[in-house]
Amino acid sequence: MKKIIVLNHKMNLLYDDVIPYIMNLNMVETENNIIVCPSNIYLESFLNYCDWGIGSQSVSNDSSKNNTGKISALQLKSLGIEYVIVGHSDLNEDASDINLKLITLLDSNIIPILCLNDDEKDVDKLYNDFLRLTKGISNYETLILAYINNKDIEFTLMEEKVKKFRNMVKNNCSKEISIIYGGNINSNNIDKVKNSNLYDGYMLGSVSSNVGSLKKLL
Repeated sequence: MKKIIVLNHKMNLLYDDVIPYIMNLNMVETENNIIVCPSNIYLESFLNYCDWGIGSQSVSNDSSKNNTGKISALQLKSLGIEYVIVGHSDLNEDASDINLKLITLLDSNIIPILCLNDDEKDVDKLYNDFLRLTKGISNYETLILAYINNKDIEFTLMEEKVKKFRNMVKNNCSKEISIIYGGNINSNNIDKVKNSNLYDGYMLGSVSSNVGSLKKLL
């Protein structure tokens, strides 16, 4: 089954590393749908030379053109960006910021990759978080939801929670949603995750900026 593989580079790669990385990534053979999210300063290089889907790690929550150092959804769309990561814990955003970003991206026909951080919440709290973040949005099927677990939670218990969450979205909203797994995936735990049929893919962090390590995981 084809999976969604999101490569979140964070702040990895220096300028001289970018083109060699892209050339090596282009030679990776996989049937999976790879989405590369490099630092924003490298977006144009990836758009020009990379054969895979390209996403941004961030976007401004408004389009007023008065935010120094920010990047708008319309600017990303004009570049040709298809995806944007929203709500990652690294960004320290509140729920209203995330909600505005989701609405702005969907209005610009960009697919959000919404990070839902577990933090050992029960499934009802997790679902209520999801509803709060997606308030005013009906087209859930256009989202990619990244279930982020950075805690050492027993995998079968975590699977039960995600299965219940997926069913709650489907039953209450009559929508299917793509759920990918994120949270320190590496060669030591990838077997547990890949043997699950619950996830539609994975979000890989810093490890994804090393093509050799990425090939092993793929």
